[in-house]
Amino acid sequence: MSDNNKFRAKTIIEILGKPKEHVEETLKTYVKALEKDVKFKIISSEFADAEEQEQDELFSAFAELEIETNELEHLFGFCFDYMPASIDIIEPENLTILSHQLNTIVNDLQGKLHTLDMAVKQLKNENNFLKQNTNTLINNLLRIMLIGKKLTKEQLSQGTGISNSELSGFLDQLHKDKKLGKEGDKYFLQGDS
Repeated sequence: MSDNNKFRAKTIIEILGKPKEHVEETLKTYVKALEKDVKFKIISSEFADAEEQEQDELFSAFAELEIETNELEHLFGFCFDYMPASIDIIEPENLTILSHQLNTIVNDLQGKLHTLDMAVKQLKNENNFLKQNTNTLINNLLRIMLIGKKLTKEQLSQGTGISNSELSGFLDQLHKDKKLGKEGDKYFLQGDS
């Protein structure tokens, strides 16, 4: 890399997961992949031991790297491809950028944002589909359990494995829709009484 056209940055790569040994090994594997990327030169790397986080018994480990590349576009690409927790550009201290370079960077950014937006929308649709199907399955299960029987919420909870509080919403809606009747604390299929 020629010294007159280089970009040098300090960056932190962080991994979260469990168990501890897996997190540390995954981080090292991740940095090894970066070392093989011909667009970058790793000047230095320092690894921290994984530490347990307070939530969900997960472990977090990070590596502080100093990297160098010849192209500003590669530096932005590094941010998209390797998702560092932070980046601090060391060199150059002053930067002049040509409009075509900035256009390339901005268009790459837009492309990544559109891809992420599409992925989020797809996951949202899949999540909604799963919720609808889960609700239908639970409603059907409750109705099947009540064929020829009158059961309490507690009995239905035991049979479905769904807590009383979560089951209440389903039972209330089925009762409101006149698919279930209620006598005292027992539910039954409408028309089975």
